[in-house]
Amino acid sequence: MHNLCVFFFSNMINSSPKAQDSMLIKSPIGIIYTEASKNFLLRLNFLKSSENLSPTQFSSSNSNSILNQLKRELYQYFDGKRRQFTLPHIPPTTPFSINVLEKVKSIPFGETISYTKLAENSGNIKSIRAVANVNANNNLLIVIPCHRVIGINNDVVGYAGGLSRKEWLLQHELKYTNKAYQTSLF
Repeated sequence: MHNLCVFFFSNMINSSPKAQDSMLIKSPIGIIYTEASKNFLLRLNFLKSSENLSPTQFSSSNSNSILNQLKRELYQYFDGKRRQFTLPHIPPTTPFSINVLEKVKSIPFGETISYTKLAENSGNIKSIRAVANVNANNNLLIVIPCHRVIGINNDVVGYAGGLSRKEWLLQHELKYTNKAYQTSLF
């Protein structure tokens, strides 16, 4: 099992009446910040820096079932035992974004498609920039596997979590699929 370290804390975002819980997870490729309501996963992003983090800032337990399920599913993913996430999440606000991210979710574990192909699959080959923008603004990294979208020449490009993480995630998935033809990506 990978060494994942988890910290939980509760938070009222912008004094919103909806309480949200947050969780930090130390993963093999950096610290992951997550947020969830009682019923939905809301955010999963990598922190850019861990310099100011201290375990004493956070409590050690959490009653949020979504965050606890996420923790289990991330353990399984990093151990190569999970290929898809089952967490409920709130879809983006526009029909175009919903369509694009549904297409991204359908990319099989260990496989990739180009931004051009994603635009074509989303209904408009000329919408490559809009598709790339939706992918870049995906707030559920790994869960909605935007790291599986690559450049037209198999270039590893554009990932909000950083290109080194994107490469790691692609290699991690390839390790568990035995798809030797894709090693040419790197």
